[in-house]
Amino acid sequence: MKFQILFILLFIFNNGNAQNIVSDDAVYFKEGIAYQKSNSSKFSGTLQLKKKNGHVKSETTYDNGKQNEFVVYYNLDEKQMVCDRFFYESQTGKKKKHLRYSLDGLNYSETEFDENEDKKSYRFYKNNKLTIYKEFQNNKKHGTWFCINEDGSKSEIEYFAGKKVEKKK
Repeated sequence: MKFQILFILLFIFNNGNAQNIVSDDAVYFKEGIAYQKSNSSKFSGTLQLKKKNGHVKSETTYDNGKQNEFVVYYNLDEKQMVCDRFFYESQTGKKKKHLRYSLDGLNYSETEFDENEDKKSYRFYKNNKLTIYKEFQNNKKHGTWFCINEDGSKSEIEYFAGKKVEKKK
């Protein structure tokens, strides 16, 4: 069952695209750009790194030589996160989003980054329901942070420029 779910997640994450999938010995890098060794053209496709047993350890997707996605897979139990997925701006190469998934797909987190690659927001979903939300500005706590507690109650804290804002009574 675990492998069926992992296979479904891999299929979804691959966006259904038939791409050029190669190992690291088919690509070389020059000044941060990926090139195909076979013809020295800029690489577009997926670079896979595998463990000795053949399991895929990571995948990096390139478009015209530039990295736009990076995925790391883990062989853990279903309560733990088993996939880290990073998305990059195609023009600048800067990190814009990080997703982390559990094997069953019910628990996951999403972190968004600003143009300086500083954390902008963080969300955590448990059983597909948002349970934690945090905002940041200039790498400091900012905005409304909330969480759903184990008993189902909601907690909120307001921050401004890294400082907790006291609520007026």
